Amino acid sequence: MLKGYVIAAYRNIVRNKTYSIVNIIGLAVGMACCMLISLWIADELSYDRFNVHADRVYRVLRERENMELKTGGPLDSYVAPGYSSAFRENVPEVELSTRYMRAYQEILINRDEIKFYIRDLAFADEDFFRMFSYPFLKGNPKTALKEPQSIVLTDRLARSYFEDENPVGQTVTFLDTIFTVTGVIEDLPSNSHIQFSCIGRLKDIGTPDDNWNRNWYRTYVLLGENASPSATEEIMNSVVEKSGGEGACVIKLQPLKDIRLRSEGIRDQIRGDIKQLHIFGAIGILIILIACVNFVNLTTARAVNRAREVGVRKVVGARRTSLIRQFFVETLCIALIAAASAYVMVELSLPLFNNLTGKQLDLNDYGIWKVLIAVAILVLLTSILAGAYPASLLSAFKPVRVLQATSFVGGRGFTLRRVLVVSQFALTLILLLCTLTVYRQYYYMRNTDLGCNLRNIVYVKKDGVMWDKLEPLKQELLATPGVEGITSISRVLPLGSYMQTYADWEGRDPDGELLWTHQAISDPDFLTLFDIELIQGRNFKEMYPEEPLTEVIVNEAFVRGAGLENPLGKWTSCHLWDHQKRRIIGVVKDFHFSSLHSKIPPMIISCDPYSCRYLAVKIQSDDVQSTLASIGTVIQQIEPGIPFDYAFLYDKFDVFYSKERHLGILVGAFSGLAVFLACLGLLGLVAFMTQRRIREIGIRKALGASVANIVGLLSREFLILVAVANIIAWPIGYFIMSHWLKNFAYRTDLGWYIFLLVSGLALLIALVTVSIPAVRAALANPANALHHE
Repeated sequence: MLKGYVIAAYRNIVRNKTYSIVNIIGLAVGMACCMLISLWIADELSYDRFNVHADRVYRVLRERENMELKTGGPLDSYVAPGYSSAFRENVPEVELSTRYMRAYQEILINRDEIKFYIRDLAFADEDFFRMFSYPFLKGNPKTALKEPQSIVLTDRLARSYFEDENPVGQTVTFLDTIFTVTGVIEDLPSNSHIQFSCIGRLKDIGTPDDNWNRNWYRTYVLLGENASPSATEEIMNSVVEKSGGEGACVIKLQPLKDIRLRSEGIRDQIRGDIKQLHIFGAIGILIILIACVNFVNLTTARAVNRAREVGVRKVVGARRTSLIRQFFVETLCIALIAAASAYVMVELSLPLFNNLTGKQLDLNDYGIWKVLIAVAILVLLTSILAGAYPASLLSAFKPVRVLQATSFVGGRGFTLRRVLVVSQFALTLILLLCTLTVYRQYYYMRNTDLGCNLRNIVYVKKDGVMWDKLEPLKQELLATPGVEGITSISRVLPLGSYMQTYADWEGRDPDGELLWTHQAISDPDFLTLFDIELIQGRNFKEMYPEEPLTEVIVNEAFVRGAGLENPLGKWTSCHLWDHQKRRIIGVVKDFHFSSLHSKIPPMIISCDPYSCRYLAVKIQSDDVQSTLASIGTVIQQIEPGIPFDYAFLYDKFDVFYSKERHLGILVGAFSGLAVFLACLGLLGLVAFMTQRRIREIGIRKALGASVANIVGLLSREFLILVAVANIIAWPIGYFIMSHWLKNFAYRTDLGWYIFLLVSGLALLIALVTVSIPAVRAALANPANALHHE
C-alpha cells in the first residue's frame, strides 16, 4: 500500500512541476536555515563539555565592592593567589585546585634564531592538566608542570619551533629565562573557553601563595563527586573570611559549562551570550514555520485543481483516511527532497557561514548517524506541520459540491491564510527592524567621535629597546618618509589599560570610598599624537632618562568621581606607585579607551616612556606598505634581535564589538531569507486568489478593464495585509530593540525613519511579488478564462 502512495505522490510531483519546485525550494531554504542555526547553537552549548570532569569543575568568582565606580559587572573572574591554596588545604570537598593566568601582552619566545611573539602564553599550577582534559601527544600530564621552568606547547606551536623534531627535553627562552619543554598537546578545540598556544608553570613567575590582594588570576576547583556546590560555597567563604584579612571577598562558584554562555554581569573576556541562543533558536523555529505556512498556502492554492480528483476518488469508494494518508505521503516525499537539497545547501554555505560567525562548524564532526537522525526528525516535524491542514482540507471536499462547481474553497480557510501571511510579514518586518538597528548601533560605535584620533596609527613593540636606544630610535623613525609622529604607550593605549587600582586624592573624606581608576603610561607626545584635548593645565615637560615624572594628567571622569572643583596642583596616589603622591598638572577631555558598552571610567595618565612596551607611530595614508617596511628596517637596525610586529589601532577597536558584528550579520542573513520565504507565501496566496477569481478577471477584461485595473484589483487586498503587518510589527520591534540598546552606555536612537524605511521596503517587495501573477492573469486571454468552467 505504501508503495502505491509513493508512486502516486511521485506522479503528482512530476505532473505539477512548478508548484513542486516552489514548495521544495521554500522548505529546503527553511530547513537549511534551521540546520545552520542548530549547528551554531550546538557548538555554543558544547563549550568545555569535552572535559572528563566538566560536571564537577567550577570557576571561583568574587563579588566586587563599590560597583558604581567600576565597570564589568558585580562579579569578577579574577581573584588573588591565596584563594587556591586555601581551598585546597582547608575545604575537604575540593579535590583539586589550580590557578590560571594568561599573559596580558605578547611575549617574545625564541629558540636559537627562531623568534615569534606569542599572543596567548599562559601559566598555571601543576594540577591544571589533571583537571582539564587536553590530550597529550608527548609527555605526561601528571608531571608536565611539576618541575621548575617547565612549559607545554600545542602541536602547532611545537612544529613552528621544532618542525619534525621531538620537542620534549629541548628548551626555549622568554622573560630572560630558559624553559624546558615537558609536553606537547593537541591544538586546543575551538569550543574551549580557555585558549593558549603554550603554558608554563605559574610558580616560575614569582606567584606568592599567601597574597590576598592582587586579583590577577583565575582559580578553578574540582569538587568531589557527592559535593554540594552551595554548601561548598559556604565553607569557602568561611575560609576566606578567616584567612583573607582585608583582601577577603564574598566568593561564588560558577559551573564550568556555564562560563561560555552565562557570564553576564561578570568582569571577563568577551564570550557568548545565552540570550543570543534564545534569539536564534526562535528565529530558526519561525523560519521553519514560515516555510511550512508557505507550503500550506501553495498547496491550498491548488485545491481547485485537485478538487475533482478528490471528488472522483470519493465517488469510487475512497475513504477520507486513505486520502489523508495519500496527501501526507506527498508532503513527506517533498520534505525528503527538500531535506536532501537543504543538506547540500548547508554543505555549500558552511565555509561562508563559518567566516561570518568566526566558527569552525562541520557536519562531519557530529557523526553521520546523529546528522541523519536530526534530519529525519526535522523531516517528520516539517511533514506534520506542513501537511496537516492541506490533508484535512482536501480530504474533506464533498463529491457533490466538487463535481458541480469550482467556488467551493474559501470561508474560514481563506481567512486563516490571510492571518498566516500577515503573521509572516509581521515577523519578517521585526527581523528587518532588528537588523537595521543592530547595524546602526554597530556603525555608531565604529564611527562615533572617540575624543581621540586612531586613524593611520600603528602600534609597534619595542621589546629590548632600552632607555639609551629609545631616543635614537624615535629620531630615526621621525626621519623616515611617511612617519608623522611617535609616542610611547603602555599596552595598546588608548584602547584599554590593563592596570586598574584604587586611587586616593587630596581632599578626600577620610571615611569616603577610594576611586577605582585606570592607569595609563605614556610620554609628552601622547596627547598631540592622538589629538586628545587638554581642557585644563598643561602637558608633560621633557624628562630625564629612567626617571618617571611625579606629575600626572587626569580625565574629566576622574575629576567628577573625586569631586574635585579645582584639581590642578592637588595630589593623587595609588598602590601601583607605592602610594607616592603625584601632582595633577592637567585635565583632558574624556576620550573612549574602552568599549562604548560602558561609560568612560576615571583615568590617570603618568609619564614614564622607558617602561612602555609599545610605540604608537602615526603614518601617512599615501603608501602604507612602503612606510611600514621602512619602519621595520629602522627597528631591525637599532635592535636586530627583535622581530618587527605591528597592528593598526583602529582595527583593534573593532574587537570590542565582535559580538554585535556577528549578531548583525546573522540576523541580516536570516532576515533576507525570511523575506524570501514571506514572498513565497504571498505568492501562494495571490495564486489562490487569482485561481478563484479567474472568471471575474475574464469578464472584466471582456468589458474593457486594463491590465493596470486588474493588477490594482488583485493587489489592493495584499497591500492592506502588509499594512496590518506593519501595525503589528512596529511596537514589537520597538520594544525588542529599545531593550537591546540598553546594553550600551552610548547608543544610537530608534528614529521614526527606520520604521518608515522598513515599511516602504516591505510594501515594495509585496507589490513586486503580487504583480508577477497578477500581471500574468491580466494578460491572459479572456476567452480562456470564460471557458474555464
